[in-house]
Amino acid sequence: MRFIKFAAFILSVGLILASCGMLPSPGSTIKAPRVVSARAEADGDIITTAQEYLPPGAKLAAPSGTDTAIFEKDLDFSPDGKSEILVTYKVGDNPPEIGAYVLRQKDGKWQKVWQQQGFGYALDYVGFANLCGDFKPEILIGGTIGASAGNGLDIFSWQDGTLKKIASMGYHKLDVLHLPGKYGTEKSSDGRAQLAVWQKDTGTAMMVDVLRWYEIGLVPAEDLYPEYFPKVVEYYQQQIKAMPDALYLWYYLADAQQKAGMPQDALKSVERGLSLKGDYPPEYEFEMVKGKALNDLGEYEEAISVFNDVLKAKANVPKPAGGQQPDEPAFLKRVKAEALLNMGKSYEGLKQYEKAEDYYKQSLDMTKSLFKDSSNGQISEDQLLAMFPADKALRRLKGIKGYERISQYLAALKPEERWQKLNNLDEWGREQNIAINHLEAEAQDGGLPQTLLVDFTTDPESMGAVDGHAIFWWDKDKFHFQVFYSADEDAHGFSQAFTAMKARLSPGENNTVEMGVIYDSAAGGSGSPVPEYRLFRLEEGKWKIIWSSSYPLARWPHMRAEVSFVGYGLSELAMHGDLWGFQDGKEDIFWESNPGPHRLFQAKWTRDGDGYGLTEFKVLASAYSSLVDFVYDISTGKDAEAEQLVTDKALIDRAKKLKLVQDPLGQRWQIDLDDPSVERRGPIKIISGPATGVEIHFIEKDGRFLISKINKRL
Repeated sequence: MRFIKFAAFILSVGLILASCGMLPSPGSTIKAPRVVSARAEADGDIITTAQEYLPPGAKLAAPSGTDTAIFEKDLDFSPDGKSEILVTYKVGDNPPEIGAYVLRQKDGKWQKVWQQQGFGYALDYVGFANLCGDFKPEILIGGTIGASAGNGLDIFSWQDGTLKKIASMGYHKLDVLHLPGKYGTEKSSDGRAQLAVWQKDTGTAMMVDVLRWYEIGLVPAEDLYPEYFPKVVEYYQQQIKAMPDALYLWYYLADAQQKAGMPQDALKSVERGLSLKGDYPPEYEFEMVKGKALNDLGEYEEAISVFNDVLKAKANVPKPAGGQQPDEPAFLKRVKAEALLNMGKSYEGLKQYEKAEDYYKQSLDMTKSLFKDSSNGQISEDQLLAMFPADKALRRLKGIKGYERISQYLAALKPEERWQKLNNLDEWGREQNIAINHLEAEAQDGGLPQTLLVDFTTDPESMGAVDGHAIFWWDKDKFHFQVFYSADEDAHGFSQAFTAMKARLSPGENNTVEMGVIYDSAAGGSGSPVPEYRLFRLEEGKWKIIWSSSYPLARWPHMRAEVSFVGYGLSELAMHGDLWGFQDGKEDIFWESNPGPHRLFQAKWTRDGDGYGLTEFKVLASAYSSLVDFVYDISTGKDAEAEQLVTDKALIDRAKKLKLVQDPLGQRWQIDLDDPSVERRGPIKIISGPATGVEIHFIEKDGRFLISKINKRL
């Protein structure tokens, strides 16, 4: 069983049940959870309320080492402005069973909207962490299963009015992290939390991985290993002092050293481990670490030889009756799939790209073989997560081929020919079967490096599936280059749909250079452009991301819009666009589509240190916007707010009589858009739903559109 547990760690993240939710309003901000102590008299009303909903015979239960069983958030995890409380409890004895429920306010009253039991016999951990980067914190609940089995972690996200489990895993120790990674600076964590998961193997040995959420599940965050694994190295160095001849401790020390960016030390630990007696871990596991460390050192030929030895490994399993050769066990197939993947990296380092591609594909195929074909032919989410490393390597390799050709071409340009050649770069790309979108950054000051942004793909007909996002710059005619491959999107956020639209260079503090880049994050899509913004700083020869509009606290509406630089430098950004798909509870009152109808908005972000703050956001006045607000207000009991949108408050009763109240909200009624001007000034006629035939008229007053008449035509 140890072999299976040892090789299967990459698959230890449990069944993924749902993806993270949609982005909410930029007016939402995330605050730290405010916990309410079960002993706190000052919060007696909250405690009393929470206890009223306890199941029969249940008692409040706090995580180990705390007295907190009631968690109240100043801003809810829905988030829609309604308060929520998470309560943890236990039922029964010998052993008890741990459960949790959520109370939510509606119409001034508390309602239980979610409840679950079965988190183990003791509560180890409760936390709130924004794993998905969608403004909403996920809820993490860890329950103790047993002394050997450790704890089970369940992760929940708010979706469709309740909590849904999005991941499960076992752990013995858990760290919630906010690391910037190699693409950012110390201060530029993107707001997404990561998890460092420690799972017990044998004795004091722990399998450790750092995970982040990407699209459908938790994946290894390898770019963060050098930041976190020095801590793991220190742990194993301490363990080895107590047990210097423990074979498994030397293996885990070597593994941690390789991941921490200490390949020479890892090779020494491998050598020491292989000199010791014992059969666990098996020799091929040491060889795997050795091969990866050799890859890190650029000793690719030697690494290939080592990985070939791993591929020859055999499992020590009993032969079946009859003496036939046993099938290769799944745990060994996983080991060999990893060896094939790393051998592909060796050949990639040797620039033998065809061989690299072949080994990546072999790794992918072997991983696929570990899963049974589903009855409907669909690939399961567990299978997708297992295939992620090899699939990512293949996509990255595709980008490397295009990037090298572009880099070589630009590096060979003479200063006197650079201007003309850069202007014709797209044409050169077509000749090379590379689709290119290129943009030279605007420089408002002299002395700044000439900087070129190039989005590229070796699929010449598809700029909507970009392989990489390169930055090339000439500093006093010295050529520099850098790339963000779309395959590494989980680490840096640049997807294959990103293309640069505008860029500006500006002097930064302490003689640094900064660059603001406005991207279209939906290139090739029907909703394009959907702008995103990145603020870069040139540090130690690399462009580092110091601020991103995808950070949750940026409060950036990911909508179809246009963004521009305002004034001098990078001090201010202005945006205007439409709110099609904007998640504020009003998005589905009427049927909105690409042509319309749309609410329009304008916003402004102002530079504040190494970031930007939203200093203005307003929905622009229009008849359609007023109608959306009006239907929302009368449907949610906000008649006082609705009165501000009509010329006569009697129109509110008339609207209700003519069935303009939506219960529930989000019925997506259609309106007549034969004349596009009706969005702006009205009248607006509803042509579906209970209010079919109702026509709403408006007058413009003091820059607002007020409802002046509501009729129904048969």
